[in-house]
Formats: sequence, structure tokens, C-alpha cells
Amino acid sequence: MVFVARGARAEVIALDFEASPECPTRGDFVDNVRQRTSTWQENGDAKRMAIVRLEKTPNGAGRGTLTMVEGGDSEEPRVIEGADCEEAARALSFVLALTVDPSAVDRPRVPAVTPAAEAEEEDEKEDPSKPPRLKWSTGVLGEGLELDTPSRVLALGLFGELRPLSWIAVRLAVHRTTAATFSANNASLRWTFVRAEPCIGALTLGPLSFRPCTYLDLGALSGDGGAARLSIATTRPWSVLGTSGRLELALSRRIELELALHVGVPLTQDRLSYVESDPFFETPIVVGSLTAGASIRF
Repeated sequence: MVFVARGARAEVIALDFEASPECPTRGDFVDNVRQRTSTWQENGDAKRMAIVRLEKTPNGAGRGTLTMVEGGDSEEPRVIEGADCEEAARALSFVLALTVDPSAVDRPRVPAVTPAAEAEEEDEKEDPSKPPRLKWSTGVLGEGLELDTPSRVLALGLFGELRPLSWIAVRLAVHRTTAATFSANNASLRWTFVRAEPCIGALTLGPLSFRPCTYLDLGALSGDGGAARLSIATTRPWSVLGTSGRLELALSRRIELELALHVGVPLTQDRLSYVESDPFFETPIVVGSLTAGASIRF
């Protein structure tokens, strides 16, 4: 990335930029420089170079360093510290703007806003005098369940979720499993259930978030005896109460991926068997599942 000045004293400045993951990106830094001076644009190779380094200090503050290099000679590094990395980056961008253009302003100019960007900004703006805007999302889930069956049980789910606050999420999902087969008795079982899952609290680090949750499954266990007859009704109630932990990755403001682990205790106990035979399935004491999903937020 290079900058060129137009006017009485045009010069070219190349930019060597590195920053910690918690700090503003190269694009953000360049935008800040351009907002302080309107006479600069990208251009070819440069003899002068600005070396910019941004980092987050162990105590959470921000530190920025600007070193100007020309013809192998380096000027004395200029060090800027701020309350956080973003503040240090803003201050350092002003120092660089003054270096390449002494008429640079100390406040960023207000950039032109397109109607689409303006609508998005207005959508994100929160009025402290009003209750927080209720956010919701919808998505799909794939789940692998451990139910003490001979074959693996997989489930597909659809869900909707409300977030009245950033640290509160309430989800309602519908799940339908594949059939668990018992080859010795030619039987199969399938679960269909609705899951209510409130999450209170969130630990966020950049695009990653972790939510502790509780959940309640309510539904039915359906059995098919094939050529033989079951000794009990083929549809039985199914319910589970448990806890879960959910790891979320925000790919953008709208798209989110997640991975969750569920561990629960069935509230209903069943023993399924054929007429005059030993049970072929008993409800386990503890059930668990691993879930992966994707959602779109509104």
C-alpha cells in the first residue's frame, strides 16, 4: 500500500503495516489516514516507507510505533500509547497523515455515506432511552446423539432464537432423528422432539462467544417391530433435562456458526421388548449429543 500527495509538494509513502489480532486492521488504519487528508491516493513504488506496528499491551492498553525509512536510513521511532489499541491506532494515523501532508486535519472527515450503508448504520444504532431491540435468528442443526443404541443416531433440526440482550438467548428447535436399528430383533426406534434452550451469560473474545445453557427436550419415541409385534405401544413419551455449552463463531454481522455439547438426564424411563422376550432397549441414565449448526441473524 502506498500514498501519493498531489499539490506543491508531491511525495510517495509506502506502508509496512503489522498489528495484533485485537487491533484495527490495515484497511481501518489506511481509512483513518485518508479521512484526515484528502490529497493522498495509492500509487506505485516509493522511496520513503512508513513502518507501522500496533499491539495490545498486557494491561489491555494499546501501543503504536511509526518509523519513517528512506534510502536505508531510519528516523527516530515515534511511539503512541492509548487506552486501547483502537485509540492508539487513531492517534498514530494522524501522526502519519501530518508526516505526508502538513495540512492534515486532526479529526477524521465525515465520509460520504451511501443509502444502503446509512440504512445499515441506522439499523445498528441503539437509542439508550428505548429498550434494546429484540434480535432473532434462524438456522439448521446437525446432531449426533449417544442413546446407548447399536447403531449411530443422527438428527436434523430447525430452530429459531431470540436475543433480548447480547448475553441472553432463548432458542426453540424441532429435531427428528434417523432410525436406530436392532438387527437381532428386526426393530427400529426413532426420536422426534422439541428442544427449549435458554442461555444466560456469554463470554466473548473477538468473533468467538461461549454460552452456558440449560435445555428441555419434549417429544416421542417411536418403535417399529418389523415382522414381530412389540409388547407395548409403539409410541412413547420422551423427555430430557440437561445442560449444554455452545461455542459460536460470527463470520459476519449476519452469519454465525456454532458447535455445542449437550448432557442430560431422561425424565421418562422405558423398557421396550417383544412379546415374551427380554427388553432390547432401555432408556439410559444419561444421554449426550454433539451439535453443529449455522444460522442467519436478523
